[in-house]
Parts: sequence; C-alpha cells; structure tokens
Amino acid sequence: MFKRGAEYTRKEIAKIVRPDNPPSGGNWTTGYDRIGTNLYVFANIGVPGRTGHDFENHYDEKTQTLIWFSKPNAHSGQPTFQKLMSGEFKPLFFARWKKSDPFTFLGTGSI
Repeated sequence: MFKRGAEYTRKEIAKIVRPDNPPSGGNWTTGYDRIGTNLYVFANIGVPGRTGHDFENHYDEKTQTLIWFSKPNAHSGQPTFQKLMSGEFKPLFFARWKKSDPFTFLGTGSI
C-alpha cells in the first residue's frame, strides 16, 4: 500500500486508505488515527506539530528505530495502546522533519 521511504501528504494517505470517504480533521490531523486494525501515526521529528506540541520523537535511520511520543494525557493503559501492544492493531509510521514537508513512510512497526 505504501512504499518505505516514499513521501506522502496526509491528504494523499487519507485518499489511499479510505478513497470513498477520506479521513480528515480530529485525530487524523493531530498525531494518530485508527482505521480498521491499522493505526496511522504521524510523527514530527525535531519540529512542533500543528497543536504546538514538540515531542522528543527520534528516528535512527541506521537501526530503523523510532522513539515516538503520543498525545498529551495518552498512556499505555488506554484501549488503543493495549491493542497496539498486543498486536491487534498494526502501526504504520509516517514522519517529517520540517513542518510543511510531506511525511516519509518509515514502515510498519513492532513494539
């Protein structure tokens, strides 16, 4: 569906994952959103996001390891994260290093 290392805008991703009714607004534009059993994660690295939050996200290209911080007040006890950690949800990670750039698809993750 997505090519690792390829760039996509959030709008392009939305049209790919749900062409008849692309997601927009809400969770889709503030970090992550679930469609079916996929969790689409949009991480800013080294720059604040749309809400002004600047998390200490980090991507190590050599090891292909992402350290990702979620939204404020989110925690591992919430159902979304329980399903993510159990493998019921599959995370797809997209990152960008400049606020106006498209996102780069890093791949599906494992925890």
